[in-house]
Amino acid sequence: MSDESFYAPNRKPPPPPPPRKGEPLWTIRKAGRQLGCELRDDGGAGVEVQIHRDGEFLYGRRWATRALALEEADDQRARYLREGGVLI
Repeated sequence: MSDESFYAPNRKPPPPPPPRKGEPLWTIRKAGRQLGCELRDDGGAGVEVQIHRDGEFLYGRRWATRALALEEADDQRARYLREGGVLI
């Protein structure tokens, strides 16, 4: 294959994959801000816990099993509640 055919001007990149939907677990209001937690199941790659602040990604961690991911989510919720947050 020549460089010309690889870099052809009409060649279009593949479309991006569709965004994955998350499973909302909880929402907490703390210091005037909103914190939300959701799980994203990546199949064989594990389950990711994602924390968002005011709708923007703040923190994420992938776990091998759903049970471990739920434990992380529960720990984060308990921490935010101890620090003055309120479930909404």
